[in-house]
Amino acid sequence: SQALCSALLKGGRLDEAIPLVRAYVSSNAEAAASASLQLQLGEVLLDAERHDEAILVYQQYLETFAREGGQAHARMGHGWALVGVGRYAEAAVAFEKAHDLFTVPEQRTESLLKVADARFLNAQFQHAQELYERFLEEFPGSLHGAEAKFQLAACLEALGKHEETERAFERVVEEHPDSPEATEALLRIGELHHALKEWKAAEAAFDRVMQRVESGPLFAAALHGRGLARYQLWSPDALADFERIGVEYSSDDVAAHALFMQAMCLYRLGRDAQALAVCHRFLEQYPESTWAPSVRFWIGRFSYNTGDYVAAEAEFLSFVEQYAKHALADRAVYRAGLAAVKRKEYVRAIELFGRLAKQYPESEWLAGARFHQADAMCELGKFAGAILVFEEV
Repeated sequence: SQALCSALLKGGRLDEAIPLVRAYVSSNAEAAASASLQLQLGEVLLDAERHDEAILVYQQYLETFAREGGQAHARMGHGWALVGVGRYAEAAVAFEKAHDLFTVPEQRTESLLKVADARFLNAQFQHAQELYERFLEEFPGSLHGAEAKFQLAACLEALGKHEETERAFERVVEEHPDSPEATEALLRIGELHHALKEWKAAEAAFDRVMQRVESGPLFAAALHGRGLARYQLWSPDALADFERIGVEYSSDDVAAHALFMQAMCLYRLGRDAQALAVCHRFLEQYPESTWAPSVRFWIGRFSYNTGDYVAAEAEFLSFVEQYAKHALADRAVYRAGLAAVKRKEYVRAIELFGRLAKQYPESEWLAGARFHQADAMCELGKFAGAILVFEEV
């Protein structure tokens, strides 16, 4: 019966409900009741994030039931399900059809906003911008105003319109100062200045975020951003920001990079031993971090710069073994060869520079490697071979 099907759906017993709903709908039962159950099934599937199944349920509804009100809701649910599987262009069309069918202002508001969101997700930023502007014009007093203005600014950012982007994010802050979007907008302003290498402006923007929120992910992101801006400004205060992240947000996503930046700050301050110790601690705490290769390379470079060429060569070669396809791998082989040269291990150096040519033939360091390889040949008295390599360079 309809009541049993509905009860099972409300109770979340989907696997039991689905065959019963299908049987009820296909049994030519009363059309209104069947349509209602089909919509209810779609909604429950959406809530359970079973998007592929929800798409089929809504498609069946649209093909079977022609009731206009239900059609609008089905179009809306269909759009949500399509978003769930990343079919954003189709979702936009579904939301637009829902908008055309809805008559209640609140429903028209939500559906138009979702059209814009789907276009944004589909990287159609110019189209999305026009839709957000249309939304703000048609529904100036909407409760979703802050959200729409924030997304409008995000469109401008994606389109590379930097000055307009900052003004648009500032508009969110000015017109909706108590909204979550206002704090997020300030964070994005800081990130925008950071991307443009406007370090003082970035520092000021991140300060504004930290004045609005006292803790949480946004505070952590702002603290991290301020630390990076201060680092670029050569401010010793950068270290305190990164250390604070380590204390207060040790499990946050920014914690790993903050620990790496602690080491960089300590190195700049001439506290070399502490910097090296922090790098080793980093590798113990975050061995799988995306920053781990950079830390490993830095340790090798540190050993080289401090004259420990044996350790430097070993570290660079260990790097290549572990991260053979990393962007720094060819440079690590090159540095290992230079370390061998410093130790006057010329045969070893020739071998390593040859390895670079063989393993990374497109490397930007190849010309330098060949030059040092020829130089090493000269040291061994192999002048004929050296001349050939010099001519090649």
